[in-house]
Amino acid sequence: SFKVLTECPLTVMLLFQLYPKFLKTNIPVLIPLMMDALKTCPPPPPSRPPSKGKAPQTQHQLGVSPGSSSAPGTVHPSPMDASAATPASLAQQKVTSKTSIDTTSSTSQKISDPNEPNADENKKNDSDQQSAYEDIIRLYHTRVRELFAAQVKTLSFLTYLLRGFTDQMRPYEEIMAQNVISLMRNCPRDAVSTRKELLVATRHILATDFRRGFFRHVDALLDERILVGTARHSSTSCSLEQASLRPLGYSTLADLVHHVRKELTPAQLSRVVRIFSRVLHDVSMNMPLSMQVTAVRLLLHLVEQIVTNKDPNPQVGRDLLVRILNAIIQKFVTVEQRVDGLLEAVEKESRESRENRGDTHLMEKQDTRVEVMSFNAFDSSYDDHYMMDLNSHNSPASVIKDLQLLLRPMVQGMKTLIYYINSYSHNREKERQRAAA
Repeated sequence: SFKVLTECPLTVMLLFQLYPKFLKTNIPVLIPLMMDALKTCPPPPPSRPPSKGKAPQTQHQLGVSPGSSSAPGTVHPSPMDASAATPASLAQQKVTSKTSIDTTSSTSQKISDPNEPNADENKKNDSDQQSAYEDIIRLYHTRVRELFAAQVKTLSFLTYLLRGFTDQMRPYEEIMAQNVISLMRNCPRDAVSTRKELLVATRHILATDFRRGFFRHVDALLDERILVGTARHSSTSCSLEQASLRPLGYSTLADLVHHVRKELTPAQLSRVVRIFSRVLHDVSMNMPLSMQVTAVRLLLHLVEQIVTNKDPNPQVGRDLLVRILNAIIQKFVTVEQRVDGLLEAVEKESRESRENRGDTHLMEKQDTRVEVMSFNAFDSSYDDHYMMDLNSHNSPASVIKDLQLLLRPMVQGMKTLIYYINSYSHNREKERQRAAA
């Protein structure tokens, strides 16, 4: 039972906490076993059984006339020879063709006649086989999800050992990173909770020195289909569950990029700029404003690496800087369009709160409070986009405070960004002369 195996790592961790004297002797034995468990891949799904209700193909169905099998070397008349045929030969060909068709029909009827009494039985057998196959496939996918849940729990236990048993875990640094990427690739699409726990365990690993094992897997993690998966169904509930992974996935990627940014190639830098520029302008209800602040800071931290890139084409780095500048400017435009509505909402909210304090009856206070909540959620003058951005906030005043946190790094980074764009060609020329000398 994979469900039992899922609970084993937590049980073992609890036992080690109760009896710490057994840690030193058992951990070196458990680590290789857990690494092997992470490498385990499920077998391929069972193949569909062949249908028994299909009648055997006749020679006519195969496109071969009975009695007309040609020996090797037989020359068939081409269509070009029809013009040279005499009327007598044409009549003979029509008779021969009609006889061949009649013979084919009678032969096909004779072959299909014995199958007629068993047609209903074969159809029933096919239906039973199809039903049994669907049950097997359903059980297979259930077992696969349970297997991945057990493996992710095992990975969580390994992250618990990273700090206390660094020397024992060091030989498995590369293997552990490779296993994590494999789990991300193969994790079922509908196992959202398992993938979320996998991303949390990955962030714990990236917070330690074992993050170096992921440096060679940057290209894989820059693929959003591997990082957060893809939704199998198009229903609203499934899409919302899948979208809930995105903030955690992008924050995990931001942690990795922050540590590996000095080793990124121009192509990888371009992919990072594209991903986090979209995150900056994402106003979906599952993308908190704090993630947009992280995106701004990460893009600005990449400026120095873009300026000092080793690409021989100087236009590549300058284009990346311009893309970052455009993303930030467009965010300024978006914020400016919504500030007036937010300020009006704050004034109206404060006016409503003053009126509530002047009421003497408790029931009237409760009714007024309900009206304020209704205004905050549905009034057209209120900024619905930023309301959805923040999830945990429900007042315009708190939205404005969070916008200040977003605007501060944007304003501070503009000066440095514009300076590097204006002096980019001059700095590249100086570096080229220094390298030639």
